[in-house]
Amino acid sequence: MERNIDPEQLITLVQERGVLWDKTLNDYKDKHLKIAAWREVCCVLIPEIVIVEVILRQSDASHPSSLW
Repeated sequence: MERNIDPEQLITLVQERGVLWDKTLNDYKDKHLKIAAWREVCCVLIPEIVIVEVILRQSDASHPSSLW
């Protein structure tokens, strides 16, 4: 599936989330905050990704052995 992402929008979304680029922030080192910030960016650029995440979470919940 090919998707055209507007570079201007991507840049703006990343700029709004300093944790992704500003090394002077203490939160820059927090991997979980970075993942959350990228997830936010992806949800704006690719709204369908939210549906995929929900399906994956439900799948993981129904297969607890997959966590081991």
